[in-house]
Amino acid sequence: MSEPENKELREILVARIQSQERISFAEFMGLALYHPVHGYYNSLREIIGPEGDYFTSPGVHPVFGKLLARQLSQMWEILGRPSPFFLIEIGAGKGLLCSDILSHSRDFFPEFFKSLRYLLGDQSPAMREKQRALLEGFHPWVEWLDSRDLLDAEEKYAGCVLSNELIDSFPVHIIQQSEGRLQEVFVTLRDGSFAETLGNPSSPALAEYLRLYGAPLQEGQRAEVNLQALTWLEKANRALERGFILTIDYGFEAEALYAPSRRDGT
Repeated sequence: MSEPENKELREILVARIQSQERISFAEFMGLALYHPVHGYYNSLREIIGPEGDYFTSPGVHPVFGKLLARQLSQMWEILGRPSPFFLIEIGAGKGLLCSDILSHSRDFFPEFFKSLRYLLGDQSPAMREKQRALLEGFHPWVEWLDSRDLLDAEEKYAGCVLSNELIDSFPVHIIQQSEGRLQEVFVTLRDGSFAETLGNPSSPALAEYLRLYGAPLQEGQRAEVNLQALTWLEKANRALERGFILTIDYGFEAEALYAPSRRDGT
């Protein structure tokens, strides 16, 4: 396995493994991405945009947010024009999508804009600061909440839960069909380096996930399982008294994702 460049993060991962002998790949990935200080998504460096590692659609052109503003105004109409209409965006990055939606709604859908209350949830303090700076002119319409609290709150909302390129960034379990049974890939230490080891699945939900999507694996085949996606969608559903869940990402349907031709997963 490749080694993290961040020395402090590596020490955290090593300590976690030493305390348990091994951890699931999902736990390893979760720490690497979301550790509060050393995780990739909590880095202070630019990770999105021309100076970062990847682009998202809001950073390419504002038309993405403009089209979503139109769609959201239609949702508001379908729900009977509730006021407030809560738009709950989880994992909002720099806030570009929020800015484009609010700007276009103000200019072209003023009645919808008056009813709109935009709730932003992001686990990254660095991203929240970028959002506050970008959205300074919209502060009466925008409220910031921790993403973990937002969907766990007892309050029920009328509106829409929105995410863009969020779910595919959740930590995944890796499973493998080996010796006629389903096993899970864990991370351990071997001669001071990270190494993979197979073991019994950490949760029965992994096998159930494959059954749910009709995706039996061939001998030796590996696949990723995003259990957190199901948990997140369940929370989003419970957060809504009535409304819509709009989550945008890029990938494959189960039949293609778990096809035997993808023997090593993605």
